[in-house]
Amino acid sequence: MERRIIRVLIIEDEKDVSLAILRILKKMLESLSLEGEFCRITKYEDASLKLESEKYDLISLDGILGNNQSTYPLVKKILDFNPEVIAFSLSSDYEQVQTALNFGLQFGFLKDFDYDLETGDYRIITANDLQKIKEVLENKINSNNLKS
Repeated sequence: MERRIIRVLIIEDEKDVSLAILRILKKMLESLSLEGEFCRITKYEDASLKLESEKYDLISLDGILGNNQSTYPLVKKILDFNPEVIAFSLSSDYEQVQTALNFGLQFGFLKDFDYDLETGDYRIITANDLQKIKEVLENKINSNNLKS
């Protein structure tokens, strides 16, 4: 049986955080026998253009990019262009997490900077938060409701 490809967009300006998110999501997808096609973006303008031209199954959105630029105006673009997407925001600030939810994202999580001795990396996403994403993804796959 052919592995299903899940398109993932990571909008994050910190390279180490972006790589940690990529590794965590890749491992989660592999646990579901899925393959990830990943795109990482660090700049607001690039993210805006990408969101206008391509659809993704899963989007991780940093709350603030370089120069203290809020990414929440992108949420409308994400939800208008691809309402079926599983999108979540990661922020180290509780108010930014609440803002993401108020803008309509499914999930807003606080970044977890605990060090994982097993992987030698930052966790970034807690196990409970990752489980929430995994459950929604499984439900969409089982209902054949992914639109990329």
